[in-house]
Amino acid sequence: VGRRVLAEGDVLQIGTVRLRVLGLPPVADDAAPLRRTQSPELTRREKEVLEALCRPALVQEAFVAPATAHEVAEELVVTEAAVKQHLLRLYQKFKVEEGPNRRARLANEVISAGVVRPAPLLPAAGMRRVV
Repeated sequence: VGRRVLAEGDVLQIGTVRLRVLGLPPVADDAAPLRRTQSPELTRREKEVLEALCRPALVQEAFVAPATAHEVAEELVVTEAAVKQHLLRLYQKFKVEEGPNRRARLANEVISAGVVRPAPLLPAAGMRRVV
């Protein structure tokens, strides 16, 4: 869980409920401290690794562990060693220190920074836009 200014189209998930942010007024200057610093520059493969790492947290219920290096490797059809090398670089880029739950801390940082987002939800039939 992190803090950041919401943007038009952001999707929030609370338990099994997903909410899409629509119709926001312009952001006031006093909200600027909530904005995160710009995320580091990422290669295409690093973005793919992050998306695969965070996928369980973005498509399942809350408090789900991120994907393992083995699961990411299987999804991207690469070796587990390659995924681990990418993760080491990503830990450095996002300044995630060594310690317990390092993959989870990286996933949390990436999601809260908006680098990886849930796929947009399509409106269900009969769903009304709330403003």
